[in-house]
Amino acid sequence: MSNRKLPPRKLTVHLSGQTPGGVVPSLAGMLKELDFMVTPRLQRADVAVFVDNGDGLDALDEWLGNVADVKAKPLVCMSRLSKAERRALAGNHDVKTIAPAGPEERHFIDRILGELFTHQYPRILEPFPLGNSSSMRDIQRRLDIFRDSADPVLILGESGSGKAFCADYLCRGNEKGLVTFNCGSESAELVDTTLFGCVRGTAHSKQRTRKGLLRENEGGTVMLTEIDRLTPQTQAALLKIIESGRIRPVGGIKTIELNTRLILASSADLAAATKAGTFRGDLYNLISALSVRVPPLRRRLEDLPLLVNGFLETFAKETRKKIKPPVDYDAFFGYQWPGNIRELRSLLRESVTLQSEPRTPLDMWGIEIYIFHQNAPEPPPVEHESIPFYKGKDSWPDLEQRAGRAFFRDAIQRFGGVNDRMVALAGFKKSAIYKKCDALGIDPKTGERR
Repeated sequence: MSNRKLPPRKLTVHLSGQTPGGVVPSLAGMLKELDFMVTPRLQRADVAVFVDNGDGLDALDEWLGNVADVKAKPLVCMSRLSKAERRALAGNHDVKTIAPAGPEERHFIDRILGELFTHQYPRILEPFPLGNSSSMRDIQRRLDIFRDSADPVLILGESGSGKAFCADYLCRGNEKGLVTFNCGSESAELVDTTLFGCVRGTAHSKQRTRKGLLRENEGGTVMLTEIDRLTPQTQAALLKIIESGRIRPVGGIKTIELNTRLILASSADLAAATKAGTFRGDLYNLISALSVRVPPLRRRLEDLPLLVNGFLETFAKETRKKIKPPVDYDAFFGYQWPGNIRELRSLLRESVTLQSEPRTPLDMWGIEIYIFHQNAPEPPPVEHESIPFYKGKDSWPDLEQRAGRAFFRDAIQRFGGVNDRMVALAGFKKSAIYKKCDALGIDPKTGERR
């Protein structure tokens, strides 16, 4: 990701055209939220966006004539584009066209924003690590405000949505950086001693006193993830530390002043956990004063181009490959990403690692196959014949014995004993049938159990 500062002059965008869904007004509002300047005058625009309502090339030709007069870079977004129109525009290298894959208005807008960020002006805005959508820009503004406060910050969101990225952004400029601890990775006793430390002579440290993670990072920031996994006793101790600014090591008597910034994170619904009684309500009320909720990737697909390009830059440096961004992002936009950013990052890392050509665009074949299989519907359940003598927990010998009794009892009673017709059905000789009946405890004359 680039850390380039905002240019002294904002990028100005001119919008023209209309679609039945009101795409132009919606797009104008989103561009303003992203710090673009939407101007009504074409002469003052840096980028000109034409959203066509399907009238074809007649309106486009007239509009492009005005664009050529002011030298604005045109970005043509066609809602319906025929083959003839595509051939007509194919030779025009000054025009960038977009043909949205779906009829949804949101998808249409996402495609336009993706093209603005990745093709026309990829570095105009200083990108937030998680994206430039309106929701992520709002989170960035909140984190900028929280940076000057010493109070703990609560970051909520689904697993893999980017809570660690938000914590890293919050700690920018801190020389001591960020230390992360997963509260669900250790037993309850080890969590207490790891975080709060312990005095010499306790069960976990008989030889020396341990400071603990919070005191070892004085002046820095500690991020505690999965705080919903903390025991009630640890939650109570954490509440006292936040309220008083002092910490008491395990087994100690005196409290010690603490100067460590806390960032708390969880993938669980802490409000629901509070109502259920599994998380302290007073602790939740205290830490939720400064909080952000990171939306899942499926609700901000317009961030995908920026995320893909950022990860490709990182992996290119690690693998020393100059992988170019993909030509389009249709495959990425057509997936809901249940694993969020973690799933996207892992998929891109695998693709870059396996790509043999170091100076070509990203190979989308493996990504498209992965997304196709993930989007494939679940196969219908196979209907099996019910087995009345199967109780669900039987071992195979028990099941075989119960099935054998049912078979021979039914066959003997149906055919009136062990005769030729019963032999033909069973597929055994009469002597073998008599032996099996004896082993199963069945009377070969009546079929009843002996």
